[in-house]
Amino acid sequence: MRWRAISKSSVVKGRPVEAPVALIGAVSQNAGVVRALREAFSLTAEQLFVPEEYAWCGAIGTAILEAEEQRKRSILDVHRLRQHDVEESFQDTKPLSTENVVQLRDRVGVYTPPPNDEPIEAYLGLDIGSVSTNVVAIDVAGTVIHDVYLRTAGRPIEAVQQGLAEVERIWGSRLKICGVGRRAAGAN
Repeated sequence: MRWRAISKSSVVKGRPVEAPVALIGAVSQNAGVVRALREAFSLTAEQLFVPEEYAWCGAIGTAILEAEEQRKRSILDVHRLRQHDVEESFQDTKPLSTENVVQLRDRVGVYTPPPNDEPIEAYLGLDIGSVSTNVVAIDVAGTVIHDVYLRTAGRPIEAVQQGLAEVERIWGSRLKICGVGRRAAGAN
């Protein structure tokens, strides 16, 4: 899609564009989008920039707004945040560490299948999220036979297919699937 085909007003929804402008979110990593926006709004690289923290700016801004006021707010209120508010109230903190974290995968040993190539009764679990898709096969005792973590990358069907293909490639027809459960993004 070409940016020239989209009106500027559909991008800014009638709000004025006042430099400096920070482009945030994953789309900011697309050099073509950044270039097109600079051209469309006649902004220089200094006027429209991508902050180093591009992936977290939205979450940080939302958290700051929520900390300021406890009432429920709509997502439309988030646009009120201005850069000077962040500079005055944001404190640097040390990055999170996984030094003392025990991963579940570190506690689960390698699955030992029954001898003599006997079929293994198994259940599949699918967790389809907006960021990651997880596929797991467990035996009747609940022991993890195999697990797969994949980036969903906006393509949940392909991620599930890839995960199932890995289970099949490793375990083949040895698994007798007795049931499948799934959890999709947004499900509780």
